[in-house]
Amino acid sequence: MKLQTAKASSRVLGAINSLLSLFLIAEAYLSLQWRIVHDGPILFYMGWLIRKFGYIPFRDFFDMNMPGAHWISALLGAVFGFSDPGYRRADLFILAITLLLIFLWLRSFGYLPAWSAAVVFGLVYLQYGPGMSLQREFLILPLLLAMLIIFPMRDLSKELRRLIVSGFFLGLAAMIKPQSGLLIFVLISVILFSKQERKQKILHASLFILGCGLPFLTSIIYLGLNNALPDFFETATRYWPLYTEINGRLEINGSANHFFEILDGVKSIGLKSLWLFPAGFGFFSIIKNKSHLYENRLKAALMAGGVVSSLIGVIIANKYWEYHWLPFIFFLILLSSAGLYTFNTLAHRLMVWAFTVSLILVMIILLKPSNEFWLQMNGQELPPPQGGRVDEIANYLEKNLQPGDTVQPLDWSNGAVHAMLTAKARLATRYLYDFHFYHHISNPEIQHLRQDLIVNLTLSKPKIIIQFIGDRPWVNGPDTSREFPELQQFVNDNYLLDIEKNGYRLWLRK
Repeated sequence: MKLQTAKASSRVLGAINSLLSLFLIAEAYLSLQWRIVHDGPILFYMGWLIRKFGYIPFRDFFDMNMPGAHWISALLGAVFGFSDPGYRRADLFILAITLLLIFLWLRSFGYLPAWSAAVVFGLVYLQYGPGMSLQREFLILPLLLAMLIIFPMRDLSKELRRLIVSGFFLGLAAMIKPQSGLLIFVLISVILFSKQERKQKILHASLFILGCGLPFLTSIIYLGLNNALPDFFETATRYWPLYTEINGRLEINGSANHFFEILDGVKSIGLKSLWLFPAGFGFFSIIKNKSHLYENRLKAALMAGGVVSSLIGVIIANKYWEYHWLPFIFFLILLSSAGLYTFNTLAHRLMVWAFTVSLILVMIILLKPSNEFWLQMNGQELPPPQGGRVDEIANYLEKNLQPGDTVQPLDWSNGAVHAMLTAKARLATRYLYDFHFYHHISNPEIQHLRQDLIVNLTLSKPKIIIQFIGDRPWVNGPDTSREFPELQQFVNDNYLLDIEKNGYRLWLRK
């Protein structure tokens, strides 16, 4: 009877997976028509500067991201093309690798749970639409999976090289998104609580830490050889602390309630927190059932550690933007799917039913196609980036720029850099966006950045300045401003206003 029930459950799950897989393929195919939006154009543009002109991060352009984010953007653009179609191909390529690694990681739970995890995460990722595409939180996932797959699950003393390589992949992830490095505490805990002698534990932990440190050491050497290390350390020690004081609503956190303001952002996860229920049931059903392989119980513990460390990473970042939650949801989906392993044993029947009901309800509530998918299915055209401003500005740049001309954007995320990427226009100064000139304005670092911009503009004499005005992101709170008198005076003295429309101004050098 139990065997027949298990076979029936497997057939039902296989049918569901097949339908969801077809839907995933259809949505992935339609996503090839999406345009780049949000952070994507900025990171891709920096990658283009590296590839085309040999720019060195921090030395040649100012940015708050880790160098790994710049290098992987340069690599993906070089392989797939620095364009909208190239971006989409790169995104689906990384997604395919991620889904394959998910399957390999969960294969020990059975091919149906592994298949379920891959297809469900694929649908969840695509439902966010183009705004999530190739975000740093997504780019680290295949690296974290590679780290988990390579990490030795049994006798550590016989797998010393795997400890180093596993740590290396975690270090690569941290070079893209530093918060992912929190997983080091999870893996080190596994090593320290293993059944080994004390000296062996210290040796194995040291080897893993060594592997984690190799990408960082390589980056330091690279930046040092290219005279970019002082700029990197200035950004890391003087600007990052200021940036972390800005919350997701672009407000300077008040010092008196700083801790409570940070925790208040956790509720931004919304309904996606429902994944906690099937993930929790899946975790406990695996851990409690002694008939499961030790390897699977250890994997469940590692995935639970991934959930906790990802949540801490979101809190530390204190922005709570939608893509920041992706690694947290990713590990919850893995745990939820791993819980399907309980169908093979039919042990703890109450736990199985609680898990099944919660998983079905969560999937019904949360698995929805992207808005772009519905538009495409209804035969409607997708809206152009930034309401058409990107294409307008790109066309203007292509018509007015000559070889050797440069452009200075005065914008953050409204489309100026995207237009420059489309037109392949070279940056005039170190500054791709002007967000950092308007917060903590009395701080010596911000004053230095403001002065440096004016000096750079005076020396580079850009042909065109793109200035966004009106309804655009601004930081609010104490010591913020929307004015930069020296900059506006420089523009007025040296440029003629050629076009003003749709929330932006295009200035031509006199």
